[in-house]
Amino acid sequence: MAMAQVQAHHGYIQTDGRLVFDDARVRPPKNRKVTISWQEDSPIKKDLTLEQKAVIAFVEGIQKINADGFDKDTLEAFKKWDDGEFKMTLEERVL
Repeated sequence: MAMAQVQAHHGYIQTDGRLVFDDARVRPPKNRKVTISWQEDSPIKKDLTLEQKAVIAFVEGIQKINADGFDKDTLEAFKKWDDGEFKMTLEERVL
């Protein structure tokens, strides 16, 4: 009976479906049956641009609002904004 060779390598599945290994020297076998497993515990947040980090923070904030709703202080701040209580000071002038 032939022995199967087992290897484990770390990498990421890109949004376009490509599998990219952390070690560029790793090449997956061609024309061989393979088993792939993955973990889905949190989005990958390393090496992101500031814009990408801002989008992730925005989406996470919206998800939190959808799950928890607004707290009392936030609702009060929105009411004050609507009532015109907030004023912006720019170069010692009130706008």
